[in-house]
Amino acid sequence: MPTNFTDDVATLRELFLQSVHKLPEDPGVDIASRAPKGVEEAPLDEAHTDLLGGTPELASAAKELLDFVESKKADASLIQSLETVVKKMEPEDLLASARLFAEVINQANLALAAQSVRTWKACLRQDQSAQMEGGAMQTFRKCFDMLLSKGVTGEAIGKAVAAQEVELVLTAHPTEAQRRTIVRKHQRIVQYLGELDKKDTLTPGEITDIKGLIGQEQLSCWRTSSVRRAKPSPEGEARNGMLVVEETLWDAVPLHYRRLDRALARIGQPPVPYDASIIKIASWMGGDRDGNPNVTSKVTMKVMTLMRCRAAQLYKEEVDKLLFELSHTGPITKEMRAYVNELVGAEAVAKGSKVFAQHADYGVHWNFQSGVPDDEPYRIVLIAIRRRLYKTIRAMENGYMNDEAPDEVDPDVFRSSTCLLEPLELMYRSLIAVGDSKLADGTLLDLIRRVRSFGISLTRLDIRQESDRHTEAIDAVTTFLGLGSYAEWDEEKKLAFLEAELASKRPLIPADLSFAPPPAKEVLETFAVLAKIPHEALGAHCISMSRAASDVLAVRLLLEKSGVKTPMRIAPL
Repeated sequence: MPTNFTDDVATLRELFLQSVHKLPEDPGVDIASRAPKGVEEAPLDEAHTDLLGGTPELASAAKELLDFVESKKADASLIQSLETVVKKMEPEDLLASARLFAEVINQANLALAAQSVRTWKACLRQDQSAQMEGGAMQTFRKCFDMLLSKGVTGEAIGKAVAAQEVELVLTAHPTEAQRRTIVRKHQRIVQYLGELDKKDTLTPGEITDIKGLIGQEQLSCWRTSSVRRAKPSPEGEARNGMLVVEETLWDAVPLHYRRLDRALARIGQPPVPYDASIIKIASWMGGDRDGNPNVTSKVTMKVMTLMRCRAAQLYKEEVDKLLFELSHTGPITKEMRAYVNELVGAEAVAKGSKVFAQHADYGVHWNFQSGVPDDEPYRIVLIAIRRRLYKTIRAMENGYMNDEAPDEVDPDVFRSSTCLLEPLELMYRSLIAVGDSKLADGTLLDLIRRVRSFGISLTRLDIRQESDRHTEAIDAVTTFLGLGSYAEWDEEKKLAFLEAELASKRPLIPADLSFAPPPAKEVLETFAVLAKIPHEALGAHCISMSRAASDVLAVRLLLEKSGVKTPMRIAPL
């Protein structure tokens, strides 16, 4: 293993044991003097009586077992020796030892994660493949060089890259045990290990502080229950998914584009077009109801509303950054000037004044509360976007808290990424046209690419249901309308009915669904909910256990007759 990895393992082990194991007291340090006045009289809860000297006391038997294992050579004899020792231990010591060993392994995994980051960065620095477990990792530069050597032109490579469409799908894992709290703590430990890599430029005090932060996270992990006490809800799954998107993909997507841009520039090609949509994100969390009765139509709407709310919040943070970056007065294009004049409209007053001051309809402004100068066109556009994002956040929060579809009558609420992209891309074109490409290709371009990847809901929601549930839903409708039992028809008759209804403009599903049995009613309510969700926020409708063409047409019919204006992509499984 690389030196950095073994050093990290040793560092984490040492800091961890210092944090959770009571070391021999330094005769020169008075532990009692560090306690707040009166603490010696305050009795501890019986469940937490292991607090001594400010650190929890680790069972000495567990520490001794760890020392024993680490002192032996890893071979068959170790297992026999270990068995002899373990048989003599008390149950409570065995439990403490199991937890200690698990945490030591966790710390080694964090060291491995930090090493993976180092290896990838080394790969990028050297612009060549770097060996990792499982094979070689390639850079874009090496890939493009290989294509050029095979006669592929740089222009063809550039066009192929821009035409890519990659969809990353986050599937649902209802049995996921690891808590978000622990995940965040582990991420911070890996981050601190990265900081220690700069030790040649750090002062001794800074190194001590970083190690102290690692110890704090380790102690907090040790004191925190590492597994869920209850099965996560579908909404909890979605929140876990948002953590992945927000803390990983949110930054990874623009970085991916920038690496492509640099690799293309090296072979004499322009960067990926600003209006290209190479990466899309989709999710099954909140939409996968196959075999999970907890994923209901209400859950799907709440998850979607939650995702749209968080997306608007993240975009608002990026717009706030741009308000400080794009502070200049111009020059701008005629297209940009016309748009600014349209925005200002009734706000226009005497020249040299400010527009878009803080207003009750748009919440408290922590900056630019008095508005922005009327000669700062980019800020005018950005304030207008920020106002709409505020309205979007409030609408989503109200819908979420009231367990209903959000009220989107207000024209300020973003219902599509196109409405958000238009002003952003207008500013980008203006900056490029007047020669301010360095400003255009910074935070603004990153935001445009994020909007194209994450849309208005962070991820597009895939829906999955078993084909028999759709059959039951249509059967309930046909039986209620006196058309017979759809479930009992043969394939030929089903297809004839489905094709005829798809061609018919008459309604099929009654507004009052009380006629349907609960399972069928839930399916019909789900399709009604899909009609209330913006199309771009929806991904594929997956049908598990598909057996015939009628299974696909059944979903198509339910989508159309439920009011879904733009049909979802149907994926039979």
